[in-house]
Amino acid sequence: MRRFTLPRFPALAASTVLALALTATAAQGHDAPAPEPGRGVRAVHDQHFGPKVAVPPGATARATVHCPHGETPTGGGGAGSDGVLLVGSTTHGGDDWTVRGFNSSDDAPGTLTPFVVCAPEGTRFGGNGPQTTLAPGVNGSVSNSCPLGEAVAGGGWDTTGDRVFVTQGVATGDTWTVRGANRTGDGQGPSVTLMCSDRPHSQHLSRQVVLKPGQTASATAHCPGDEVPTGGGGTARDDTFLSGSAGTADGRGWETRATNTGTAVQTLFAQVICAAP
Repeated sequence: MRRFTLPRFPALAASTVLALALTATAAQGHDAPAPEPGRGVRAVHDQHFGPKVAVPPGATARATVHCPHGETPTGGGGAGSDGVLLVGSTTHGGDDWTVRGFNSSDDAPGTLTPFVVCAPEGTRFGGNGPQTTLAPGVNGSVSNSCPLGEAVAGGGWDTTGDRVFVTQGVATGDTWTVRGANRTGDGQGPSVTLMCSDRPHSQHLSRQVVLKPGQTASATAHCPGDEVPTGGGGTARDDTFLSGSAGTADGRGWETRATNTGTAVQTLFAQVICAAP
């Protein structure tokens, strides 16, 4: 399968260093296919995968999943098939979560599956934004924080261009940060989708996964004890772009998938955000 060739630019600043006060969860990275539609884990926080949509070669498509009646998202994401990179993972404050994926292959169709974590109460939509504009070839980040006394329950992003790829969507305390790479020919950039809660939440990183040039791999982080995921994300570096970010099938963790499109060895971490049921 031939791949759409992404423009190469000089490596700029590395991703934000995540030497944080987060608990690193022991979890090995591995490749995994997108979950099948309809698979859900019923708990205090329900997990739902929506139907797959086709993503034509060199094109962008979107897929949406809705929470059950009376519930709203705490966080979400999605999973692309091989070659499909996530360029959007967001909600606008309703009962849905939408992902957008760009198919980097120039000759093979792909698929995109949306994912959402839902709960009847306790989470507040923190808004879409701010958004940053990056010059062509530039990597950069943008953040938003929950109000004092609230914690990040989940997060996501959107982008103003179909070839603004995300290397990081991650929580640090009460702040959600998105880092993107503008691979378009004009000024484009990422924005933040923020979900907040007045209940205690914990944040946990996976072990580091190393990706060779051209490699796609996954990292998985797990919630401790009886806690359950409310959202999650991950962080990679330079030209390593997220192609999946969703809860695990057992309802206890978060799997983040990325593709190294660069020429140097890079790293990937998954993050899961957890709360007591």
